[in-house]
Amino acid sequence: MNKIAFSFALLVFLTVSLLNAPLQAKEERTESQKGALSICIRKCNESYEKCVSQKSGLERSACSGAQRACIAGCKERH
Repeated sequence: MNKIAFSFALLVFLTVSLLNAPLQAKEERTESQKGALSICIRKCNESYEKCVSQKSGLERSACSGAQRACIAGCKERH
């Protein structure tokens, strides 16, 4: 009787472990994607700062438009 109970407990444990593994992998990918999005947006912001420092007056509005387009592209890709 103990062998049957042990075998059943082992079977349940292994089944739960195998079903949980894909969920953990999905969570890790999500965290990785969030990191990639953050890096992409940070690069857009750095480009914006560089653009603003080189332009003056009305030319700066082109910088903010480029920044918005860059961030939108990041959100589409990541």
